[in-house]
Amino acid sequence: MENKRIHWIDWAKTIGIMIVVFCHVPQYNTLLKQFFCSMQMPLFFMLSGYLHKIPNNMNDSIRKYWRTLIIPYMLFQFIFYPYYFIRGLADGDNLNGFYNAVIKPFVQCVWGIPIDGITWFIYALIIMKLLIDLVNKAKIKNTIVTLYCLISICLAYFIWKDDKVNINFTIDSFFNFFPFFILGYTLRKNKYLAKANESNIITNFTIAIISIALSLMILILSSGMPYIIQRINFYLLGIIGSLVIVALSICINKGNRLIYTISYGTIIILGIHWMFIGLTNFVLERIMHIKDIIYNIPESIIIVFCITFINYFIIQFCKKYFPIILGGRR
Repeated sequence: MENKRIHWIDWAKTIGIMIVVFCHVPQYNTLLKQFFCSMQMPLFFMLSGYLHKIPNNMNDSIRKYWRTLIIPYMLFQFIFYPYYFIRGLADGDNLNGFYNAVIKPFVQCVWGIPIDGITWFIYALIIMKLLIDLVNKAKIKNTIVTLYCLISICLAYFIWKDDKVNINFTIDSFFNFFPFFILGYTLRKNKYLAKANESNIITNFTIAIISIALSLMILILSSGMPYIIQRINFYLLGIIGSLVIVALSICINKGNRLIYTISYGTIIILGIHWMFIGLTNFVLERIMHIKDIIYNIPESIIIVFCITFINYFIIQFCKKYFPIILGGRR
């Protein structure tokens, strides 16, 4: 069974989730942070599209996503709620009465405004998967998927322009990132990365280095550019940044139990890392007597590794005793 695993995906997911945590650690807006932020969500949506397997029919799709995505999504809201409530009281949010404190937050989760903010990713991913599954048996499914992509790009253009249109962050981001999901789905369907997996390590490493250089050049030159150029750069940076992680992961491409476990439980790290960051900030702010702590790059990297290390054991615990939060997988 181990031989059937695609090891580079485990490495890409592990590196990707650590980048997500890194980008959420409060820090100075360095070029490194901008580079990581430009790729973090495109990478995960691309990998999700690459790994997507279409069920036999829509009933199977709904049953599958209910177990693997919807139940974990709701569980994270309950797990995150105590932190949300205490943090809300500390920040002076309106949590007076049972409606504002309990009913409203959980109702908003259904509309795509999660209590555990980062789980918007799960909500958006459910919609993406269902849309792809809907057209699976259509004769012109390739045309429809292409239209999906073009419509998403156009809607994202208007939604994010001066923030004049604002549905909610989940739906707005869905249109922003759906093309990356389609890209991953297309790459898997046409076996492009499977071919890359067999290519020379030096080739993949060279691709990664060139991609990093291109990304940094785009980031440096994009400041002050017209909005349409910024939108083009958004997709370029997302694709190139994802290519960097994929190329480096293919270079490694070795089975490792630690990496496998973290990759297996990325949904857990995604769902609870904000609490770890918030608690770390709270403790250090009290110890150091400062307000709104900001970390430098080395400090941020240390926090990322500490959070990942702690979550490794949480993932192992959930695999054994609470697999429902992992989508029912053991």
